Amino acid sequence: MQETLNRIARHANTANEEVMVLIDSINEKTRVNRVADMYAHIFARSLEHPEMRSIIEPPMHLDSVLSSNIQFADWVAAYVTRAINYQLIEDSKYKWIAQQKNCEAVRGSFTYESKLHLHNRSVEDFHHSRILDSNRPIYPPTDQLSIQKRIGAQHMRKIKAAAERRHGGGNR
Repeated sequence: MQETLNRIARHANTANEEVMVLIDSINEKTRVNRVADMYAHIFARSLEHPEMRSIIEPPMHLDSVLSSNIQFADWVAAYVTRAINYQLIEDSKYKWIAQQKNCEAVRGSFTYESKLHLHNRSVEDFHHSRILDSNRPIYPPTDQLSIQKRIGAQHMRKIKAAAERRHGGGNR
């Protein structure tokens, strides 16, 4: 949640705007703890990061039953979750996300601060609406993974022969 608040504040500051953060309610105990943690984060960080002052009120919880905006945010979160599932799960059942012509309207509506960071992965972060791409960097098409297809069968035979010479024909 802290990184989300940081990005919201940076985006608002860049747009020279002020924002209020509304979050879907969970339960009272979680709400109290979460609000205190978020407010402490905003306050502590605002000393070194003035963009945090773009958040003009402590984050508030609002039940989605009471607000169509929170219901819409829930819908967007579900859509993004399915897109991330498609990118990260090889046999994802959400392949339709990247095939929808409707998702073209969503492209470009993500902020500069929108990013999916994959911890300890060699794949670059997903920025903006790249999570909607049909191309999945984690699972490139099989022919791109094949070394033989990249360097050719003749070169593979030479590599195999050199390895066999070095290791005595592979009989150990």
